[in-house]
Amino acid sequence: NVLGWSLYDLFLMNWLRSLPAAQIHVTYLDELAERPLIVMRSIEKHLGIAKHRYPEALHTAYNARGAYGWATRSDSLLAASSMEDRHLEDRHLDGSKRSVARLR
Repeated sequence: NVLGWSLYDLFLMNWLRSLPAAQIHVTYLDELAERPLIVMRSIEKHLGIAKHRYPEALHTAYNARGAYGWATRSDSLLAASSMEDRHLEDRHLDGSKRSVARLR
């Protein structure tokens, strides 16, 4: 994983000390990748702005896995990641999502 582990729930707790929960909108990258228009509509609604007409490029994946522009280095790093690593990342993400849901 290029980005590594995340601890968004900890940072969100800090934001919630300063802002009401209604002013915070959480989205996930996997949701944006799978349903970009729905995610963008939820952001527009949260911000109270008009719906935008997005080009078809909204559904285009840039910097997709294996296409970071780091030719051989990324290829070898991706090949080295194991299924166990991916399983651990998935478990961590699930735990983080549950923590964020409890904050709402």
